[in-house]
Amino acid sequence: MMNTETDLLRELEIERKQRQTLELHIEQFRLDPTFIKKKETPLHNAVLSMSDGFLLHDLEYNIKTVNNQLHKIYYKNTINTETPEELLKIMQHDSYPGIHNKGVIDSTFEVTLESGRTVIIKAHQTTDGNIVSIHQDVTHKRAYEIEQLRLLKKLYSAQKLEAIGRMTGVIAHDFNNIIAAILGYSGFLVDDLNDRPELRTYAERITQSAKRGSDIIENILNFSKKIDIPYKATDMNELIKEARNIISPSLQNDIIIKVKLTKEQLHIAANASQMTQLLMNLLTNARDAYKNVPNNKKRIYISTGKVESYDLNDKSTEYLPRLFSNSKLHSIKKGILQFSTPCLRITITDSGCGMDNKTMKQLFEPFFSTKKNDNGTGLGLFGVSGIIAEHGGGLKIYSSENVGTHCVLIIPLEAESLTSTRSLKRPIKVPNSGNIMVIDDEPVVGLMLAETLTRSGIPAIYYENAHSAIDAFKADPNIWRAIICDQMMPTIKGTEVFKKVRVIKEDILFILCSGNAPEIDHDELLNNNGMFLRKPVDKNHLLAIID
Repeated sequence: MMNTETDLLRELEIERKQRQTLELHIEQFRLDPTFIKKKETPLHNAVLSMSDGFLLHDLEYNIKTVNNQLHKIYYKNTINTETPEELLKIMQHDSYPGIHNKGVIDSTFEVTLESGRTVIIKAHQTTDGNIVSIHQDVTHKRAYEIEQLRLLKKLYSAQKLEAIGRMTGVIAHDFNNIIAAILGYSGFLVDDLNDRPELRTYAERITQSAKRGSDIIENILNFSKKIDIPYKATDMNELIKEARNIISPSLQNDIIIKVKLTKEQLHIAANASQMTQLLMNLLTNARDAYKNVPNNKKRIYISTGKVESYDLNDKSTEYLPRLFSNSKLHSIKKGILQFSTPCLRITITDSGCGMDNKTMKQLFEPFFSTKKNDNGTGLGLFGVSGIIAEHGGGLKIYSSENVGTHCVLIIPLEAESLTSTRSLKRPIKVPNSGNIMVIDDEPVVGLMLAETLTRSGIPAIYYENAHSAIDAFKADPNIWRAIICDQMMPTIKGTEVFKKVRVIKEDILFILCSGNAPEIDHDELLNNNGMFLRKPVDKNHLLAIID
């Protein structure tokens, strides 16, 4: 790209100097019509060699002089001596000097020719009744400017995504602390309200809502690539049923979802929260495709099935619904396209408004949306493409304007691809007695963790200030059983606390907690009697480690 840009700039500089020479001659001709006769041969050569077109004619449109470049712009062949129709139209243009436009002496305007060329015309009427004009072909320059604008927009989108990524880390940290407190204290209520079943039910609903909030924060972090995504064996049929139940209340009365799921229980390695998000995005698009569409049978079809292999490039593997049989179909693909092992195939089809080819080409671009009035973020299908790629799958979308849209998702079923959250490389050592030190700059979280341990019979002391906690540990390290420490604190990070206390007591169990900490070296923790727990911390998991 740099070479192309350099060449273009060099070419533009040459053209600029040539244009200056010609414009100087034109100005001299305007002041002294005999100038051409005085400089006939040099001027003629200059005119012929110009990279811009040159035209000299009288008020009757009789052409006196043209150069080679003008021929290239307007004449379809060099032997044609007749004035081209497009050139005649320009000579009679409203902005062009002449008998049809007596008030105009000088003018500059731009035209687009049938050939697609873009030409800037500078015309001047001389005192002896001739009209001289320069025709600058700026087609490549305009294309370059359009490409530069496209790249700038792409850079702007990338910067927006980067900004979103940075912002999500801050948001996730704050919200995870709020959710951790809600989960902890609602958990206390659940434990304490065994004799008040109605109130216990309310507390359980608070806990369920908080867990849903935790899933949303995880989705935000997944989108910004701030965390490693935990994959588990996931039954997509169950997720499809759940997604259908979620979206059904938002459907118009005349839209019906038809589901045909394979009877065979098929599991994939997946993050269930992300997969639910993917399904909801595709189902929402299918729902919205029926807006303002006069369709008597508004149906959204979802199906699943097992395929032994699949090639999204191969048209012979396409099993398209009948509604597309006589339509002009467009398609776009994303992710992995060829699969030689057993896979799960998911299809989602609607007979709504569909999309044209131009729209299809932009589907997976960030911030592109087909929805009007800012009703769409433009992150839906961009997010879908990211999720499917993260899961080692492929996606192909077929669409035909005014006919409908058909989505095919292919996800591998290999059992060996299943991964779980990071496991310990070596067993951790936990003393049988002693206090637990809890360090967190958010009292609502730190006090809740300390209370959780105390209620379970494990003595715990909370420190809001990490430096005070380090001093307390240094004063008597042997009274401490373990340290639970937040990572994101204003004056010192949890990883720095970890290094300082290890100098004092090398084998102290150190549990580092955070909702968003991509910079943590997990291997260093695991190899030094430490571990990482993601916020909000699961009470049972924490107690299982310490007790």
